[in-house]
This record gives sequence, structure tokens and C-alpha cells, in this order.
Amino acid sequence: LRFAFQRESRARKRAFEYLNILAFPLSSGRPMFCFEYRLSVPGDCGWGVFDMKSELQRIGAPNSLWRLTTANSEYDLCESYPAVNAVPAALTDRQLGTVTN
Repeated sequence: LRFAFQRESRARKRAFEYLNILAFPLSSGRPMFCFEYRLSVPGDCGWGVFDMKSELQRIGAPNSLWRLTTANSEYDLCESYPAVNAVPAALTDRQLGTVTN
């Protein structure tokens, strides 16, 4: 990362000081971001913040190579996998059940 400042400008010093404050908040008497930030969540205690189906659609699944499956909706296939998954389009839910056993 490179910054270009005019020599006569005080912007270089101000930028350095500001970056230093952000990089080392405790040295400047500021709280750390990880302890200061509070995500506002709806009344369901945060369970609705992440939606697997929406996330998979955001990254491009389903498409010609991947499909969404709810074969694990009761967590019978795998207790630690989510209820909705993206799997290869050629793999049927029946084959998926066979693979997990």
C-alpha cells in the first residue's frame, strides 16, 4: 500500500497519526473494535441473522454444477452439517444418504 502526499502538506502526518490510533487503540485510550461493536439483531436472539439458503444463492448455487438439498433437514445424515446444503448436481439425495452411512 502506498500513499502519495504533497511535501508541504500536513496530511501525511495526520494520516500516520490516524492509522496509528486505529492500529493501536489501547495506546490512544480507545476501546478495541471487537469489544465495542454490537450487532443489532432482531428479536429472535440472532438465529435469523444467517440463512444458509440465502448464503448459498449469494455465492452462485444452485447452478448447472451444484444444487440445493434439504436431505439433512432432520439432521439424520449428519448432525454437524446444516439442514440445507449445496451438493453436486449429479448426486441424488438417495446417493447422498448412501455416502453418509
